Amino acid sequence: MKRRTVLALGLLGIPLRGIAQANAHVSTTDPLVYALTKGKVVNAGRVKLELPKIADTGYSVPMTVRVESPMTPANYVRALHLIAEKNPIRDMASYQGKLLGIPYRVTASILHYQKPLLAEVGFAKAPESWDEFLKALVATTKAGAPNRYGLGIWGRQGPAMTGGFVPFLRGNGGRYFDPKTWEIDINKPDAVEALQFYGDLMTKYKVVVPDAISRG
Repeated sequence: MKRRTVLALGLLGIPLRGIAQANAHVSTTDPLVYALTKGKVVNAGRVKLELPKIADTGYSVPMTVRVESPMTPANYVRALHLIAEKNPIRDMASYQGKLLGIPYRVTASILHYQKPLLAEVGFAKAPESWDEFLKALVATTKAGAPNRYGLGIWGRQGPAMTGGFVPFLRGNGGRYFDPKTWEIDINKPDAVEALQFYGDLMTKYKVVVPDAISRG
């Protein structure tokens, strides 16, 4: 976490708040917070989150959550939710029957290309649109046939079947869901068009090695 606001909600009788930064603010109208608190007032105190302000590794830090509670049969911590407001996945961890987890990895995709191969088929620079991208793939595949394809993609290696699709989805203006409302967007036109194009690269235009769907 790089200076991200983190909220620890300890649900006793009344939701409590612990903050990693003194000026953090809990919005009870936030859909995720409201779903956890059921609209109850969020009070400061009794929950303490201990973690560094900056992650030396850039992605993870050790942390400790402490709750002031007698932990008796009548008065105990029923649930604990850790929310990172700036994370793509904000509900990072929970306790006692709730979701427990944290994003274990973040990756960034790039377009890696070989200038000499593009130059051989008449492209002086990298493609800057989907049309240029497709034309370059078709041309380089044709020039290298039958031993070379224009595009290499992730195949069935780990989460690659969805992860490899993300640059096409986001590049076309689509997304899986709205992070604010949790509304599903993967079935909307921009996303559907991106998926169709992604599949056509192999099935229609044949610019991707067929083995890509069976191995990484």
